[in-house]
Amino acid sequence: MLKTTATTLITLFALLIPEASWTQHRLEDMGIHEKAKTIRETKTTIPDSINPDLESKVISDKLMTFNKEGFLIETKVYKDGQLYSTINYHYNDNNHPLGFSEFTANGSPYLKAEYVTDEKGYITEAVYDRSLQKGYDHRRTEIDVEFEKFFSNLFKRVIFKNDHKGRALEETYLKPDSSLAYKLIHRYDFRGNLKETKFYNSAGNLSWKKTFRYGKKGFVSEIRMFISNYLALTSTFTYQVDANENWTYRRENRRKEHNIYTTGLSEKKRITKRVITYY
Repeated sequence: MLKTTATTLITLFALLIPEASWTQHRLEDMGIHEKAKTIRETKTTIPDSINPDLESKVISDKLMTFNKEGFLIETKVYKDGQLYSTINYHYNDNNHPLGFSEFTANGSPYLKAEYVTDEKGYITEAVYDRSLQKGYDHRRTEIDVEFEKFFSNLFKRVIFKNDHKGRALEETYLKPDSSLAYKLIHRYDFRGNLKETKFYNSAGNLSWKKTFRYGKKGFVSEIRMFISNYLALTSTFTYQVDANENWTYRRENRRKEHNIYTTGLSEKKRITKRVITYY
Protein backbone atom coordinates (compact mmCIF):
# COMPACT_ATOMS: atom_id res chain seq x y z
CA MET A 1 0.00 0.00 0.00
CA LEU A 2 1.54 3.32 -1.02
CA LYS A 3 1.75 5.73 1.91
CA THR A 4 3.58 8.67 0.42
CA THR A 5 2.86 10.95 -2.54
CA ALA A 6 4.50 10.48 -5.91
CA THR A 7 6.31 13.80 -5.50
CA THR A 8 7.81 12.67 -2.18
CA LEU A 9 8.88 9.39 -3.74
CA ILE A 10 10.64 11.10 -6.59
CA THR A 11 12.50 13.35 -4.17
CA LEU A 12 13.64 10.25 -2.34
CA PHE A 13 14.51 8.58 -5.61
CA ALA A 14 16.83 11.46 -6.51
CA LEU A 15 18.49 11.77 -3.12
CA LEU A 16 18.76 8.32 -1.64
CA ILE A 17 20.28 6.15 -4.34
CA PRO A 18 24.04 6.57 -4.59
CA GLU A 19 25.39 6.58 -8.14
CA ALA A 20 28.44 4.59 -7.06
CA SER A 21 28.50 1.63 -4.70
CA TRP A 22 28.61 2.44 -1.00
CA THR A 23 30.97 -0.45 -0.40
CA GLN A 24 33.68 0.88 -2.70
CA HIS A 25 34.77 4.23 -4.08
CA ARG A 26 36.84 2.93 -6.99
CA LEU A 27 37.01 3.79 -10.65
CA GLU A 28 36.48 0.17 -11.66
CA ASP A 29 33.21 0.05 -9.72
CA MET A 30 32.07 3.09 -11.68
CA GLY A 31 32.91 1.39 -14.99
CA ILE A 32 35.76 3.83 -15.74
CA HIS A 33 38.61 2.54 -17.92
CA GLU A 34 42.17 3.84 -17.57
CA LYS A 35 43.41 5.96 -14.67
CA ALA A 36 41.18 8.97 -14.39
CA LYS A 37 42.43 11.83 -12.24
CA THR A 38 39.28 13.95 -12.20
CA ILE A 39 35.72 13.67 -13.51
CA ARG A 40 33.52 16.76 -13.73
CA GLU A 41 29.96 15.55 -14.18
CA THR A 42 27.04 17.88 -14.88
CA LYS A 43 23.44 16.76 -15.37
CA THR A 44 20.84 19.13 -16.85
CA THR A 45 17.28 18.99 -18.10
CA ILE A 46 16.62 20.17 -21.65
CA PRO A 47 13.55 21.88 -23.14
CA ASP A 48 10.89 19.60 -24.59
CA SER A 49 8.78 19.94 -27.72
CA ILE A 50 5.81 21.24 -25.75
CA ASN A 51 7.81 23.96 -23.99
CA PRO A 52 10.77 24.68 -26.33
CA ASP A 53 11.41 28.11 -24.79
CA LEU A 54 12.13 26.79 -21.33
CA GLU A 55 15.74 27.13 -20.14
CA SER A 56 17.90 24.14 -19.26
CA LYS A 57 18.10 23.44 -15.54
CA VAL A 58 21.13 22.01 -13.76
CA ILE A 59 20.12 19.01 -11.64
CA SER A 60 23.55 18.07 -10.32
CA ASP A 61 27.12 19.30 -10.76
CA LYS A 62 30.13 17.68 -9.11
CA LEU A 63 33.89 17.31 -9.49
CA MET A 64 35.38 13.99 -8.37
CA THR A 65 39.11 13.51 -7.77
CA PHE A 66 40.82 10.10 -7.65
CA ASN A 67 44.29 8.99 -6.53
CA LYS A 68 46.60 6.96 -8.76
CA GLU A 69 45.26 3.73 -7.28
CA GLY A 70 41.80 4.63 -8.58
CA PHE A 71 40.12 5.51 -5.28
CA LEU A 72 37.83 8.50 -4.88
CA ILE A 73 39.49 11.00 -2.52
CA GLU A 74 37.38 14.14 -2.93
CA THR A 75 34.03 15.31 -4.28
CA LYS A 76 33.18 18.96 -4.76
CA VAL A 77 29.47 19.70 -5.19
CA TYR A 78 28.32 22.86 -6.99
CA LYS A 79 24.96 24.64 -7.03
CA ASP A 80 24.17 27.56 -9.34
CA GLY A 81 27.80 27.50 -10.44
CA GLN A 82 29.10 28.05 -6.91
CA LEU A 83 30.82 25.61 -4.56
CA TYR A 84 28.23 24.07 -2.22
CA SER A 85 30.18 21.42 -0.31
CA THR A 86 33.43 19.45 -0.28
CA ILE A 87 33.60 15.80 0.76
CA ASN A 88 36.97 14.21 1.63
CA TYR A 89 37.23 10.41 1.79
CA HIS A 90 39.63 8.66 4.16
CA TYR A 91 41.46 5.31 3.73
CA ASN A 92 43.99 3.25 5.66
CA ASP A 93 47.32 2.01 4.28
CA ASN A 94 45.54 -0.90 2.56
CA ASN A 95 43.10 1.47 0.83
CA HIS A 96 40.26 0.22 3.01
CA PRO A 97 37.71 3.04 3.47
CA LEU A 98 37.59 4.64 6.92
CA GLY A 99 34.89 7.27 6.36
CA PHE A 100 34.42 10.79 5.06
CA SER A 101 34.29 14.42 6.18
CA GLU A 102 32.03 16.99 4.56
CA PHE A 103 32.57 20.76 4.67
CA THR A 104 30.41 23.74 3.72
CA ALA A 105 31.39 26.15 0.95
CA ASN A 106 33.35 28.32 3.42
CA GLY A 107 35.28 25.32 4.75
CA SER A 108 33.34 24.82 8.00
CA PRO A 109 32.85 21.18 9.13
CA TYR A 110 29.34 19.94 8.38
CA LEU A 111 29.12 16.14 8.55
CA LYS A 112 31.33 13.17 9.41
CA ALA A 113 30.92 9.43 9.02
CA GLU A 114 33.04 6.51 10.16
CA TYR A 115 32.98 3.11 8.48
CA VAL A 116 33.27 -0.36 9.95
CA THR A 117 34.82 -2.76 7.43
CA ASP A 118 35.41 -6.50 7.21
CA GLU A 119 38.74 -8.22 6.49
CA LYS A 120 38.38 -7.48 2.77
CA GLY A 121 37.80 -3.78 3.35
CA TYR A 122 34.11 -3.88 2.46
CA ILE A 123 31.89 -1.52 4.45
CA THR A 124 29.56 -3.32 6.88
CA GLU A 125 28.41 -0.27 8.86
CA ALA A 126 28.48 3.52 8.58
CA VAL A 127 28.03 5.71 11.66
CA TYR A 128 27.13 9.38 11.11
CA ASP A 129 28.01 12.31 13.34
CA ARG A 130 25.33 14.92 12.60
CA SER A 131 26.00 17.15 15.60
CA LEU A 132 27.43 19.97 13.47
CA GLN A 133 24.52 19.84 11.02
CA LYS A 134 22.13 21.09 13.69
CA GLY A 135 23.51 24.59 13.30
CA TYR A 136 22.14 24.78 9.75
CA ASP A 137 18.71 24.56 8.17
CA HIS A 138 17.85 22.35 5.18
CA ARG A 139 19.24 25.02 2.83
CA ARG A 140 22.54 25.02 4.77
CA THR A 141 21.98 28.52 6.06
CA GLU A 142 23.45 28.96 9.53
CA ILE A 143 20.81 29.40 12.24
CA ASP A 144 20.89 30.24 15.94
CA VAL A 145 18.32 27.64 17.01
CA GLU A 146 19.06 23.97 16.45
CA PHE A 147 16.98 22.52 13.63
CA GLU A 148 16.05 19.45 15.70
CA LYS A 149 12.80 18.56 13.98
CA PHE A 150 14.50 18.15 10.61
CA PHE A 151 17.55 16.21 11.79
CA SER A 152 15.74 13.93 14.24
CA ASN A 153 14.27 12.07 11.26
CA LEU A 154 17.55 11.61 9.41
CA PHE A 155 19.34 8.27 9.57
CA LYS A 156 22.39 7.98 11.83
CA ARG A 157 23.57 4.44 11.07
CA VAL A 158 23.61 2.30 7.94
CA ILE A 159 24.00 -1.49 8.12
CA PHE A 160 25.25 -3.25 4.97
CA LYS A 161 25.05 -6.82 3.73
CA ASN A 162 27.48 -7.43 0.87
CA ASP A 163 28.21 -10.19 -1.59
CA HIS A 164 31.66 -11.76 -2.03
CA LYS A 165 32.66 -8.93 -4.39
CA GLY A 166 31.69 -6.19 -1.94
CA ARG A 167 28.51 -5.22 -3.76
CA ALA A 168 25.79 -4.05 -1.39
CA LEU A 169 22.87 -6.49 -1.25
CA GLU A 170 21.04 -4.67 1.54
CA GLU A 171 21.37 -1.18 3.01
CA THR A 172 19.40 -0.59 6.22
CA TYR A 173 19.16 3.05 7.32
CA LEU A 174 18.44 3.60 11.02
CA LYS A 175 17.30 6.72 12.88
CA PRO A 176 18.96 7.88 16.13
CA ASP A 177 16.49 5.75 18.15
CA SER A 178 17.46 2.71 16.01
CA SER A 179 14.06 2.60 14.30
CA LEU A 180 13.96 2.06 10.54
CA ALA A 181 14.28 5.10 8.31
CA TYR A 182 14.23 3.06 5.09
CA LYS A 183 15.89 0.07 3.43
CA LEU A 184 17.33 -0.64 -0.01
CA ILE A 185 17.66 -4.14 -1.46
CA HIS A 186 19.77 -4.70 -4.60
CA ARG A 187 19.97 -7.58 -7.05
CA TYR A 188 22.74 -8.13 -9.65
CA ASP A 189 23.11 -10.11 -12.87
CA PHE A 190 25.82 -12.71 -13.53
CA ARG A 191 28.16 -9.98 -14.81
CA GLY A 192 27.83 -8.04 -11.57
CA ASN A 193 25.67 -5.30 -13.05
CA LEU A 194 22.96 -3.83 -10.83
CA LYS A 195 19.73 -5.42 -12.03
CA GLU A 196 17.13 -4.21 -9.54
CA THR A 197 16.80 -1.86 -6.55
CA LYS A 198 13.86 -1.91 -4.15
CA PHE A 199 13.02 0.84 -1.66
CA TYR A 200 11.20 0.01 1.58
CA ASN A 201 9.77 2.80 3.74
CA SER A 202 9.96 3.24 7.53
CA ALA A 203 7.03 0.85 7.97
CA GLY A 204 8.91 -1.84 6.07
CA ASN A 205 6.60 -1.67 3.06
CA LEU A 206 7.82 -1.67 -0.54
CA SER A 207 7.30 1.85 -1.96
CA TRP A 208 9.07 1.65 -5.29
CA LYS A 209 11.63 -0.25 -7.31
CA LYS A 210 13.89 0.30 -10.31
CA THR A 211 14.97 -2.26 -12.89
CA PHE A 212 18.04 -1.87 -15.13
CA ARG A 213 19.01 -3.09 -18.60
CA TYR A 214 22.45 -2.77 -20.19
CA GLY A 215 23.84 -2.33 -23.70
CA LYS A 216 26.83 -3.89 -25.47
CA LYS A 217 29.40 -1.58 -23.88
CA GLY A 218 28.07 -2.31 -20.40
CA PHE A 219 26.37 1.06 -20.06
CA VAL A 220 22.83 1.30 -18.68
CA SER A 221 20.45 1.34 -21.63
CA GLU A 222 17.11 1.44 -19.79
CA ILE A 223 15.77 2.11 -16.29
CA ARG A 224 12.16 1.38 -15.42
CA MET A 225 10.65 2.76 -12.22
CA PHE A 226 7.65 1.14 -10.56
CA ILE A 227 5.60 2.77 -7.79
CA SER A 228 3.35 0.47 -5.79
CA ASN A 229 3.99 -2.18 -8.46
CA TYR A 230 2.70 0.09 -11.26
CA LEU A 231 5.06 1.14 -14.03
CA ALA A 232 5.62 4.87 -13.53
CA LEU A 233 8.60 5.95 -15.63
CA THR A 234 10.82 4.49 -18.34
CA SER A 235 14.19 6.08 -19.11
CA THR A 236 16.30 5.11 -22.14
CA PHE A 237 19.91 6.20 -22.62
CA THR A 238 22.31 6.91 -25.47
CA TYR A 239 26.00 7.69 -25.11
CA GLN A 240 29.11 9.20 -26.64
CA VAL A 241 32.53 7.93 -25.52
CA ASP A 242 36.12 9.19 -25.53
CA ALA A 243 39.28 7.46 -26.79
CA ASN A 244 39.41 5.35 -23.59
CA GLU A 245 35.84 4.08 -24.11
CA ASN A 246 34.55 6.07 -21.14
CA TRP A 247 31.28 7.86 -21.75
CA THR A 248 31.46 11.64 -21.78
CA TYR A 249 27.90 12.39 -22.95
CA ARG A 250 24.67 10.67 -21.96
CA ARG A 251 21.16 11.53 -23.12
CA GLU A 252 18.18 10.30 -21.08
CA ASN A 253 14.78 10.17 -22.74
CA ARG A 254 11.95 9.80 -20.22
CA ARG A 255 8.46 8.43 -20.79
CA LYS A 256 5.93 8.79 -17.99
CA GLU A 257 2.93 6.53 -17.55
CA HIS A 258 -0.30 8.32 -16.74
CA ASN A 259 -1.73 6.92 -13.54
CA ILE A 260 -2.36 8.10 -9.98
CA TYR A 261 1.25 7.47 -8.93
CA THR A 262 3.03 9.68 -11.45
CA THR A 263 1.74 13.15 -10.57
CA GLY A 264 5.11 14.56 -9.52
CA LEU A 265 7.21 12.92 -12.23
CA SER A 266 8.85 14.91 -15.01
CA GLU A 267 9.23 13.79 -18.62
CA LYS A 268 11.93 16.35 -19.39
CA LYS A 269 14.91 14.85 -21.17
CA ARG A 270 18.22 14.96 -19.34
CA ILE A 271 21.77 15.40 -20.55
CA THR A 272 24.80 14.38 -18.50
CA LYS A 273 28.24 15.58 -19.58
CA ARG A 274 31.57 14.40 -18.24
CA VAL A 275 34.96 16.07 -18.56
CA ILE A 276 37.58 13.44 -17.68
CA THR A 277 41.30 14.06 -17.09
CA TYR A 278 43.77 11.17 -16.86
CA TYR A 279 47.06 10.53 -15.09
